[in-house]
Amino acid sequence: MDGIPEGEIDNDGDGYVECEIDAGGWDGDPLVVGGDDCDDSDSNTHPGAAPLDDPEACMTDADGDDYGDDQVSPPIVPGTDCDDSNAEIGPATEWFLDADLDTFGNPDSSLMQCEQPVGYVLAGGDCDDTDPRQHPETVWYIDEDGDGWGTDDSTIVGCDQQLEFVLDHPDNCPSVFNPGYPEQEDNDRDGIGNVCCCTGPTLGNVDASPDNLVTMGDLTVLIDHLFISLDPLNCPEEGNVDLSVDGLVTMGDLTILIDHLFISLTPLPPCP
Repeated sequence: MDGIPEGEIDNDGDGYVECEIDAGGWDGDPLVVGGDDCDDSDSNTHPGAAPLDDPEACMTDADGDDYGDDQVSPPIVPGTDCDDSNAEIGPATEWFLDADLDTFGNPDSSLMQCEQPVGYVLAGGDCDDTDPRQHPETVWYIDEDGDGWGTDDSTIVGCDQQLEFVLDHPDNCPSVFNPGYPEQEDNDRDGIGNVCCCTGPTLGNVDASPDNLVTMGDLTVLIDHLFISLDPLNCPEEGNVDLSVDGLVTMGDLTILIDHLFISLTPLPPCP
């Protein structure tokens, strides 16, 4: 075949050689499908490498998205791909407006172009683009007492809020309604909410001591409640040691507490 240098080979293995193949065809390596390779040292560069830009031009497509690199030098023909290292980015890329800056965009507000617009991201699917905490990878926590605070006893991941699941956690009193924002009430900062009752093994911790031990301190608080200041107990459930159905704290509870501490030492009832 006229015009083919002796020993012409496909140096980069892309199926194209540098020389022009005329009407006589190619009689060399059967793996060669064409000529006019404008860079026979790069297998990503050859005629037809970027068919969505031009099915015949010799372009470079390093990321395999069928668009040619727009940052090349002659004799390579420039394409329209502004980032030829990322197959997700090209002239047909859809960018989504991310108003809350959580890296997920509004599926109803998008632009199609190669360069990333300011304020837009690749990932869509944001069901609330006004709240950065709510997006497709949001973790929701089960709210067992309906106070707006959840626990990790059960979690789900998704954008839309599901029934009985909330964003705020952990609940400092999971079984007792204890609302509050931006945090729940916890005056002593021990991680247990003010209204959280009976967190120890037994009833009787009416002075709310962190160690949950029942001592003279509890007896003093109970006497004060019943006979002196009459101040309400922080957790009346702790004082109902006689397990009265009405839940009232009375002399009966005081009698049982005295018996537990000084007479029979009989264990107090467990927390319900």
